[in-house]
Amino acid sequence: MITLWSDSDYSGTKRPDDWMQEPIVVIQHKRESIPSYSKTTVKNWNDGQPGIILNHHVPYNRIARHLIARTDTRTFAQVHKDFKALLKVFGNKKMPFFEPTQSRYDFNEWYTYAWETICDWPNNLFMGPSFGDEGGRVIDVPKNPSAKLEQRLYEARLEYHHALGVHVDLGQNGPDGGDLINDWTPSHDY
Repeated sequence: MITLWSDSDYSGTKRPDDWMQEPIVVIQHKRESIPSYSKTTVKNWNDGQPGIILNHHVPYNRIARHLIARTDTRTFAQVHKDFKALLKVFGNKKMPFFEPTQSRYDFNEWYTYAWETICDWPNNLFMGPSFGDEGGRVIDVPKNPSAKLEQRLYEARLEYHHALGVHVDLGQNGPDGGDLINDWTPSHDY
């Protein structure tokens, strides 16, 4: 679980009654394995090559850095509002069934779920051999991708770019040869 800490957590002072208004000053994060729902979804699409390894097309660490920037020094209330909007883009039907504003524990559970949902979004994952991401420095490209996989990954890059501002190589043209950078319509309002 990712744990978010405020000043009152570190100073030992009494936490304010409205803890949602406290700024987050520390994000304690330990990377977990890819959730099973993401693995199952990608496997069922059957648009990649057989394999047991799942690869992140847009590197995990690139996405994580943007999530940290969207969290650090913001209040719990601001992060809750922002990540709820992001879950409309990257979310799935396995949403937690509790209100994250009820307690800090619930908030940290919900934030962890949101983080994993965004970082391990199935549309950004693929199976099979790849050229590698050079330690997160470049977009990981599958070797011999199907047209369907190529299109899905291109659209995932666009979603990360528009929703999070993640730097991705959008290229001049999409896999179909069209100008997807200018002609693409996002699936959500940002």
